[in-house]
Amino acid sequence: MGRLDNAGILRDGTLANMSEEEWDAVIRVHLKGHATSSLAGLIGNFGQTNYSSAKLAVVAFSRVVAMEYGRYGVRSNAVSPSALTRLALAVPGADAELRLPPPGVFDPLDPANVLPLIAWLAQADCPATSQIFHIGGNRVFLFTMPTISARLETRGRWTLEALDRELPGRLVRPMALGGLLGDT
Repeated sequence: MGRLDNAGILRDGTLANMSEEEWDAVIRVHLKGHATSSLAGLIGNFGQTNYSSAKLAVVAFSRVVAMEYGRYGVRSNAVSPSALTRLALAVPGADAELRLPPPGVFDPLDPANVLPLIAWLAQADCPATSQIFHIGGNRVFLFTMPTISARLETRGRWTLEALDRELPGRLVRPMALGGLLGDT
């Protein structure tokens, strides 16, 4: 069996402290260099505006490819893998938190855990297209493209007062990484 390699770089920092070169380097590698997404793109990650932006752009790229080439039998899906990689270990403090389990114990961070989903998606009769998957350990999450959570209409142009009256109770709370993974 062949190999599937994934490359990446990080240039972390808040947007105000990030140079244009740091922004461009991460966009170039993570959007143009390969086509996997990340929870950083699907949920966001503090200090990673460039990385999160590129990873969410992969989702949009995959969606448009599915739209444009589906009539030719092309399927396109976005995959966000979680695994222990050199890139994950490059995050400051990660080596203290990301430890290998004892021999014989299931390793939720083993990159091999991602392979069954990739193999399933590669099957000729796979029904999935325009889907967003996150896989890590023994969990697979299926995400959706943004959906409408509320639809409001008014006669004519909205006013500040009307928006202030109608919107606050309908605002959605962004998903947090801890809530997704079941952490407290």
